[in-house]
Amino acid sequence: ENINAKGGVLGRKLKLEIGDDACDPKQAVAVANQLAAKKVAMVAGHFCSSSSIPASAVYNENGILQITPASTNPAFTEEAAKKGWKNVFRTCGRDDAQGLVAGKYLATKYKGKPVAILHDKSAYGKGLADETKKAMNAAGLKEAMYEAVTQGDKDFTALISK
Repeated sequence: ENINAKGGVLGRKLKLEIGDDACDPKQAVAVANQLAAKKVAMVAGHFCSSSSIPASAVYNENGILQITPASTNPAFTEEAAKKGWKNVFRTCGRDDAQGLVAGKYLATKYKGKPVAILHDKSAYGKGLADETKKAMNAAGLKEAMYEAVTQGDKDFTALISK
């Protein structure tokens, strides 16, 4: 309201549009199409990499700037760059940068001890787990277990017994 009261940005009034993709790739594309139909100029989102990646194609086709504050999968910006897209950005670190730090820490702190790496099968969880494993292995520590769990599971007895 304050910005619009002062004439907006570059003479244009701002209008907030909100969409919820529930971190679901199909729903993300639907939300992206809805926002494109409303002729938005910019999207601050999506949150999950698994949503940002497919939605980015819709935004590119419609000339919409996309800046995500949370999508960390390297593929988000790498795929866009390979395609020559100039509208896709992130304001957070990538999984490979986070995984490097986590992997080195684990290799140093838990040298010679069994370390299990688990992920939840999401683009974020698997990407970060893969990068952590790679960095930890490069630093000399091999994981005792690398497994995926299903989001929402509450019984991990079988996993723990491994």
